Amino acid sequence: MPYTPEQIAALKNALASGVLRVRCDGREMEYRSFKEMQAIIDAAEAETAQESGQTVSRQIVVATSKGL
Repeated sequence: MPYTPEQIAALKNALASGVLRVRCDGREMEYRSFKEMQAIIDAAEAETAQESGQTVSRQIVVATSKGL
């Protein structure tokens, strides 16, 4: 199911507000956790970027120390 920008914005607003229930386009969804909601936002943004021909870059930084 392709996500609309309005749906992604509603998810982000709910996440920022600390709410697990989102209403958009006459539908109401309740998520189990904020982690689940963030995963759906990430997937929706990646899907939207892929459809528009953009690439989504992820960056992982690893820092280590010997403890000296």
